[in-house]
Order: sequence, then C-alpha cells, then structure tokens
Amino acid sequence: MAAILPTASCASGATFYDPGTMTGASLTTSSGCELYAGNDKNDVGPATTDAQPFGITDWTLLWSSDDGQEAGQPDFGLTGDFVGPDGTWNVASFLGYTQIMIILKAGNEYAAYLIDATSLSGLWTTAGILTNNAGAPRDISHISVYFAGDPSAVPLPAAFFLFLTGMSVFAGIRKRA
Repeated sequence: MAAILPTASCASGATFYDPGTMTGASLTTSSGCELYAGNDKNDVGPATTDAQPFGITDWTLLWSSDDGQEAGQPDFGLTGDFVGPDGTWNVASFLGYTQIMIILKAGNEYAAYLIDATSLSGLWTTAGILTNNAGAPRDISHISVYFAGDPSAVPLPAAFFLFLTGMSVFAGIRKRA
C-alpha cells in the first residue's frame, strides 16, 4: 500500500537539481512532485486506490523502462537514458494528452512528477530525494510514464479546410463536364 512520505520533500520546476545548494527540480519541466513509499506499478492506476498522485484517479501506465510500451496504449516515442542515478528523457509528442506523470522509482520509494505537456524533454536525478542511508543518490530501479484523461482536441490547420473547399469545387466542375 502506498503512503505519501510526509517528512520528505521534492521540488518541481525548470531548474535542474544542484547538489551544492540542494535546490532545483529532480525532474525538469515538472509542475508538481509527490513522494511515496512502495512500488508505483502496484499502487497507481484505475484498478487501485492505494495512490492517487495529484488527486487524479484514472492514471494509466503507458511505458516503463523495465517493461517497455504497454500493449494497446498510445506511443509517445519515449527515449532517454534510464540507468544510474540521473539521465535524460525525451518524447516525440504527447499526442494531445495534457495530464502526464513520470515516476522515478528507486529502493522502496518513488517520486511522482506532474509534467508540463508542452515540454518534450528534460533531465532527471535521484539526488536529494531517493537516497541511500549515507545520503548518496540511488540508481534508478525503473522509470514509468502514466497519462490520464482523454487527449485534448488537436485543431486542424486552416489549410485543411481550404483544401476541402478546393476539392469540392473540382468535384463540382467534374460533374458538370
């Protein structure tokens, strides 16, 4: 069962974590962060109420670094460096989804980050949040990407409607000929 870790804190934002000052985000482009005890794959999702990060109840696992793409889920084209205590992440597109969460799992804890869906890449680290007893950053166990809700409508370019108008004119001319 997941439990929010009340004595621990994590930071979100655009500035990457600086171990010298111990400030900055552990996952850049994030707009929120919550720490939990347990394993996200057992705790998060519509089939369980153990963890509901950011008050959202319909998180769906999209991809994890140890299992890959989930069958039947949209492909964001996720790439990056997902080993050790820090790395990068990139997506080709969030396909109109606006509720995106990336989870960093190390040891018996995980950090959930709400992502700014307008940013398609960032940095991550376990430094300062997912550490061993000596305070050193733990190597990542896995990284998971979740989405919630439906994709927002992606507007068609105005040129598409001009194209349709042009095609209907040509169809009308062809019928008369």
